[in-house]
Amino acid sequence: MNKLLDCVAAPNEETERELWMIWQAMDCMVQECQNTVVSRAGLYIRFKAVQTEKHQTRYTLLKGYMDRKAVVEHAQPWKQILMFIGRTQGEQEWRKPKYKLKKGQKKAWRHLWWVAGIEYMRSQGVMDKESEEKSDDDLEQDEPQLNGLLHACLDFCFTLLQEQYLKSEYSNVLVCGLAVLGVRISGSQWGWMGPDNYLPILLKMIKIARFMVIEQAFRE
Repeated sequence: MNKLLDCVAAPNEETERELWMIWQAMDCMVQECQNTVVSRAGLYIRFKAVQTEKHQTRYTLLKGYMDRKAVVEHAQPWKQILMFIGRTQGEQEWRKPKYKLKKGQKKAWRHLWWVAGIEYMRSQGVMDKESEEKSDDDLEQDEPQLNGLLHACLDFCFTLLQEQYLKSEYSNVLVCGLAVLGVRISGSQWGWMGPDNYLPILLKMIKIARFMVIEQAFRE
C-alpha cells in the first residue's frame, strides 16, 4: 500500500525530471483554463458547465475566482493522478494496478512525456547549447507540436475525461487513481477516507474538469 501512496507524491526534480515538469505545468494550465472561463465563456456556457444531466436546469454558474494559492490547491488531485500514471507505466517490482490506457490515451501520454523532457532540457539551457550544432530541420523536429507543455497536459487530461466505462470501472485509470487518493494510513493500518475528507477531493477534480472542458472547447 505504501508503494501506491508513493505514486501520488510530489516528484523529485533530480530523479523525475519529466514528472516534475508536468507537476509544475499543471498549475499554470489550470490557471489558463480559469482565465478562459472568466474572459471568454459567456453565461450560457457557464450555466451549462455545471449541469450533471443533459436536460437539467441549474440556476448557478461555473465561477472562476480562485487566486494563485487556491488554483494550486484545486489542481493537486489532478497532479497526483498524473504522477500515479507516470509511475505505474511499464514493468514494476511490485503488483501495480491493472488499469489499461486506451490507444488515444497512450498517444497523448507519450506526447506529454516527450514535451516535458524537451521543456526540462530547455529550462536547464541544454537545448540552447545543442541548437548551435543542429540544422533548421533538426530543430523543427525537436519543437513541441501542440503549443507547449500546458496544451499537452490539457490534451492528456481530456482523454481521461472522455473514457467510457464498458466493463470494469477499475480498468479505468482515472478511477484507479482516485481510489489511491482515498486511501488513509494510520500507523501500520490502512483504510479509506470518510466522506468529510474524500468529498473535497472529488469536488476539486470536478471543478477543474469543467474548466478543462471549456478550455478544450475554445481550442477546437
